[in-house]
Parts: sequence; C-alpha cells; structure tokens
Amino acid sequence: MKRLALGTGVVTDVATAVQGEVQGVVRDGTRALVARNESLDAGGRTVRALVSVPLDGRGSEIELANGVLQYAVVMEGDARALTVIDVSTDPSTPKVAYVTLPVTGEAGQPGALGNQTVAADVYRR
Repeated sequence: MKRLALGTGVVTDVATAVQGEVQGVVRDGTRALVARNESLDAGGRTVRALVSVPLDGRGSEIELANGVLQYAVVMEGDARALTVIDVSTDPSTPKVAYVTLPVTGEAGQPGALGNQTVAADVYRR
C-alpha cells in the first residue's frame, strides 16, 4: 500500500503485505479496513472477515465483523465504518443489513435496510 502526498507528489510505502481487499483507509493513514475471504457458507456464499489493520506499526489487527460481507467504507470523521452484510439464511433471497462499527473495534450498532433497492445502491461498485 502506498501514500501519495498531494502537495509534493512524493509516493511512499505505507504498508507491505496487507492481505485481503482494502475497503477503506482512515485519512491520517494509521488504519485500513480489509475484507478477507475465510470460507463458504452452506449456500456457497463467501464468508469474509472485516479487519481493521494498523498501517503505522502501532497496535494490532482487530476483527470487526464476520459474515457474508458485501461492502464496508470508512465514514466521515474516520471513527466508524458502515458495513453492509447479507444476513439471509437462504442464499436465493438476500436480506441486507448494515452495522456501523468503530474502526478501533468496540461493539457495533446493528440496523436493517428494509428497501433492497436502496440497499443495492449502498454497496454497488
């Protein structure tokens, strides 16, 4: 992972060997949210862990969530992450829920997105 200083154009290495798909980085560059594939559930869907990874060498990795993770993004202020997870037990019928999680790993605040069309827009890339 690299950092670009916009004022100077200088590129520096921030972290090497970060494993998984980077979902977001806090603005001060100290932590990244990374999704890592772990297994398949009974319906064949990929179960992923959302991990907060230190990029500054301080602290340790913190697993924030685990499940059929669709998307995660660092929210404004860099303190929380919006995490979108399919919580359905039937793989043919998605049931999308969201959880806001502190990037540093305290308890989340679960919620649900009732309108699946809106939910699809949340995590579409």
